[in-house]
Parts: sequence; C-alpha cells; structure tokens
Amino acid sequence: MDAKELRSKKAPELADELVKLRKEQFSLRLQRATGQSPKPDQFTKVRRNIARLKTIMREAASAHRRREKVSDVPEQPAKKPRTLTGRVVSNKMQKTIAVEIGAPGQAPAVRQVHPAHDQAARAR
Repeated sequence: MDAKELRSKKAPELADELVKLRKEQFSLRLQRATGQSPKPDQFTKVRRNIARLKTIMREAASAHRRREKVSDVPEQPAKKPRTLTGRVVSNKMQKTIAVEIGAPGQAPAVRQVHPAHDQAARAR
C-alpha cells in the first residue's frame, strides 16, 4: 500500500490497517518458527509498511494538534538569561590568579586558574 492511499484514509481506518499489518507480521514470524518457509522479502515489506503507516498516523496527529492549538492561552514568559559572576580568590602576591565562577547565591560551579603575568612577554 502506498502513502497516497494511506493519507486519504481516516484515523480509525488507519488503526485497523495497523492491526492487520501487525497480524500479518505475527503470522510470518510464526511460519518461520514452525519451519515453514515464508518469502524472506515479506518480513521487510511488512515492517516497512508498518513504519510507513505509523509515520502517516503521526503526521495526521501533529497536523490535528496544530489546527486545534488554542491561541488565547498565554504563553509562558521567556526565561531570564543565566548570569554568572566571577570572584577572584587569590591575592596579588601569587603567580596564578584563581577565579570562582557561578550563579549568584549558589556555590561556585567552576574554578579557573590563570597565570598572573604573561610569561611569554618576559622571555623576550
């Protein structure tokens, strides 16, 4: 069954078709387990038909939700951007500067250590 035919069907018809395909898939598995030899390509065809059908059902549900989206419901306000603050935790006498970075009012999330002086500039 191709996608054009499936898109023209209603939701209950699609659900019935899905049940039919699942039963066919089960019977193929049963035939293989009992030693009968169904055509190997039938497994792939049925699996792909099920996937195609589920995709079309999902597309129809998504379109239905978009059509029924209520516009008078207030949207949630945008979240405030997360601001981080840095605090120097070492003194000027040390060769490295440690900076603790975190959200205000919370424990610092990151501790960064930077060289206090540009060692490359001194070597020149």
